[in-house]
Amino acid sequence: MISLFVSLSFPYNHTHGGSNDPIKDYPAWVLWMALFLPIVLIIYYILYQKRKYDLKTLENGVFKIDLPYNRDTLFEANLCLAIVMIKMDKVDVGLKLNLLRHYFMENFPQHYSLFDDRLNEFYNGKPIKLSAVALWLDKNVAIYSTKSHILYFLAKISMIDGEIIESEYLLLKELAFLLKLEESELDKVLNTYKYYETKKKQEEKKQKSQTSSFTSSKTLIELAFKVLGLEKGASIDEVKSAYRKLAMVHHPDKFSTESEGQQKIAHERFVQINEAYELVLKSF
Repeated sequence: MISLFVSLSFPYNHTHGGSNDPIKDYPAWVLWMALFLPIVLIIYYILYQKRKYDLKTLENGVFKIDLPYNRDTLFEANLCLAIVMIKMDKVDVGLKLNLLRHYFMENFPQHYSLFDDRLNEFYNGKPIKLSAVALWLDKNVAIYSTKSHILYFLAKISMIDGEIIESEYLLLKELAFLLKLEESELDKVLNTYKYYETKKKQEEKKQKSQTSSFTSSKTLIELAFKVLGLEKGASIDEVKSAYRKLAMVHHPDKFSTESEGQQKIAHERFVQINEAYELVLKSF
């Protein structure tokens, strides 16, 4: 190293007849490159690996797609998705957080003591990548109705203020796609909430006046068709077929071994489907 340094410092300190030191026979710029190029390459490699790690962290956020399947990870996956949905629209965030607490108390009672810590960690921590969580769920949750219930709950968060904004809708649409749900699944879910919102308004109007009852009933029937995934004008055979398909997916008996919260959601959806079905049948 000393010989190399001397050669670099005094590159022409040798006779024209040559030198016994072969290093001195190289031009100075070659020697400088030989000394510093490895250092530059090492620095570049370190920076590249750091950038690669940062990109991976940004892509997956606080949730890693290769996590094992268990109740702990399922709890965190659901919480991550709920936080992503809340961040889309912070209107009535207090109501949304209360809904969240109630949901996790029923569905993950053994993990509820961790709720506040995980909520704060995920809400204020690294970004949550929707695709990472959704792909993990699609990989580890095989039951269609269970994945549909996740979509149903997230839609409930978005609809708690009475409407859904475009960013929330697009997020739910992307989630439904990543979970490999049917294209019409999201519309069925959203129309279910619209159905009950319309029904609530109809009942309020009826208490004040009977003049608007016909218009509201017509709107309600149209929404009932949509809850079944149909448009008004579908045949009675199409209605019965759509109902049977939904009843098979969402029947509460399929969730007899699931948590109390999952059984409650299944029962709620089944009642909603039956109510819409009965209203549609009365319209023929």
